[in-house]
Amino acid sequence: FKINRLAHTVSIEHECNFEFDAKYPKIDRIFNQITKMVPLLLSSPAFFMKATLKVARETGLLKRVLEAQDTKGCTALMGAAQNGHMECVQAMLEVAKPDKALLESMLMPTSNAGATALMWAAVSGENECVQAMLEVAKPDKALLESMLMATSNEGLTALMCAASFGKNECVQAMLEVAKPDKDLLESMLMVTSNDGFTALMGAAQNGHMECLQAMLEVAKPDKALLESMLMVTSNDGATALMWAAQNGH
Repeated sequence: FKINRLAHTVSIEHECNFEFDAKYPKIDRIFNQITKMVPLLLSSPAFFMKATLKVARETGLLKRVLEAQDTKGCTALMGAAQNGHMECVQAMLEVAKPDKALLESMLMPTSNAGATALMWAAVSGENECVQAMLEVAKPDKALLESMLMATSNEGLTALMCAASFGKNECVQAMLEVAKPDKDLLESMLMVTSNDGFTALMGAAQNGHMECLQAMLEVAKPDKALLESMLMVTSNDGATALMWAAQNGH
């Protein structure tokens, strides 16, 4: 585990490759090989991620490695996305990309709280991670829609998470990718949580002006949609304007 101390001090400059002998599957033998490659280790903060994915792919363990969940139901992708480790997110997306089923099984699982990797990235404001996941899903309309409309145990979508916590770049990224599909955009803006909250209400209640403006702006050309967004009420019977007023925003 001396490797971890090295990982805390390195920076990415170029791609690195690791060669492993399939005859030695034990983790200690793999660590021994890696620790001998100090020059390469010092070139990438995601060296262990890339090395692990390479070994997993060559030994047929890739699916199990990417889908594995901890006691909180979190996968490796969720952990990387939540903490903004873009190199790790990219490495996992890239290795899963050729396999549609594997990509979906990696992007759609939920933690014990019902949160997907996209939700974790959105609530943390990790926009690069959000964009990377949206970009890899974009060619598959059904997958993209599933990611954007997935809800947590509390009924929250990724857009609601981002809007409620003021993560404007993430809000804009999701609105931008949904904009060409009018039905998807409307669904994202009008879906409600278990408390009857929309993404607009979440932004209004917490005073996140940029997020609120982004959602109003994208809905502006559609008068019916804009009216629905402004007039829909939560379970308490309050509109987005009421929530803003009650909290002094």
